[in-house]
Amino acid sequence: YGLCHVGFHDHDADNDWEFHDDGEMVDTEPAHLWSPGEPWDVPNAITCGIIFSQPNYFNAGDGLGDATCSNPIYGLCEVPEDDEELVVAPEPKTCKAAQEYCKNVYGTQLATIISDDDRSDAVQALSDGGHEFGWIGLYSDEVETKWRFKSGDECPSDSAYKCVDFWLSNPGGEQFRPRCIGSVDEGGSECAVFYADSNRVDNDVPADAPSKFLCDTDTVAE
Repeated sequence: YGLCHVGFHDHDADNDWEFHDDGEMVDTEPAHLWSPGEPWDVPNAITCGIIFSQPNYFNAGDGLGDATCSNPIYGLCEVPEDDEELVVAPEPKTCKAAQEYCKNVYGTQLATIISDDDRSDAVQALSDGGHEFGWIGLYSDEVETKWRFKSGDECPSDSAYKCVDFWLSNPGGEQFRPRCIGSVDEGGSECAVFYADSNRVDNDVPADAPSKFLCDTDTVAE
């Protein structure tokens, strides 16, 4: 395509570039990284990194450049390794927006965590990125208050209500059940998060709070 958005940006328009996924600073000092005449450093604008693969009407050479982030240009995305079944998405999102992201980017759902291996994978994925928790595809219908997976996978628990048996203890001290949704005392949300340190799930994060999240990378049932 000639040029594509890549994964770094100058969010504060101060010529300090950082990666989208972890905020790590990008070493852009070596002149050979930039295409001739780049970066433009658009004044008072959030700019995103682009890469030129060949000379075009924007530039005379290949290498890195910058453009306003709203510029409709194709993007290059990282693809998980073949053996990765879970991936932590780069930007925190609300529960609803996270589900849409997983569907649009990977063609899947928020992560389905059922087996011990699933839990180990989730712990690894979150820990590798230094994240405490992330949204998964376990949710509750606000009417029936019954928990289920976005993927449609069968719940492993004998309890049709809680779906899984690895809940954190709720504030009332009852073992391993979700918090009551809408309860002032328990503060339950309709979306669940997975905690890496405890290897358990909880619904203590408000659904509209932007948070990290886990997507399935294998195609799952609708």
